Amino acid sequence: MVNAVILHCPGDEERARWLAQAWRNEGRATLCVMGAHRRRIALGARSALIGLWSSRSQCEDGGRQFAHVLAESAGQAMLVVFDGRPPLDIVTQAGVTVVVAHGDMSELLGRLRSTAGELADGRAQFSDLGGRNQVRAAASARTGGVSTRTWGMIAGALLGLVLATAGLAPSIARMLQTPAAEAQQR
Repeated sequence: MVNAVILHCPGDEERARWLAQAWRNEGRATLCVMGAHRRRIALGARSALIGLWSSRSQCEDGGRQFAHVLAESAGQAMLVVFDGRPPLDIVTQAGVTVVVAHGDMSELLGRLRSTAGELADGRAQFSDLGGRNQVRAAASARTGGVSTRTWGMIAGALLGLVLATAGLAPSIARMLQTPAAEAQQR
């Protein structure tokens, strides 16, 4: 199961609601409308960011901020383009997978489910603009097949162990000294 965050601009609410409703069998779907102050979206494990871009999308800045939000999550994001509207340059330059929607919505839903699964698994996926999106695959290769998030969790656990041991060191020393001190007094 893959959870989806569906990012859309004002004007695309109907498509966003349709996708959220259709996503129920795949996982949780959260609707997220693009607003003036949206800068980032925090995605959890087994999550994908799905941006909807169409002729209905109404953005004051021409979609630049929308594109930046998608680009920030390039390894977990895809852009779905409707109505023949060209994808945003920032999104394609960041390596975000682009899915071009055609008339058949059930086919589109299957493609989105498949791509979301590939994103969540860190596998390279095909973009409709040609080529493979290998943002996460390349990052995984640089870290020996282990994700950055996993390395962060390992480092955090080791740091916690060191801090816990250092904090317990005086107590352990006292515990070890107590039997020795009692033996010397006898």
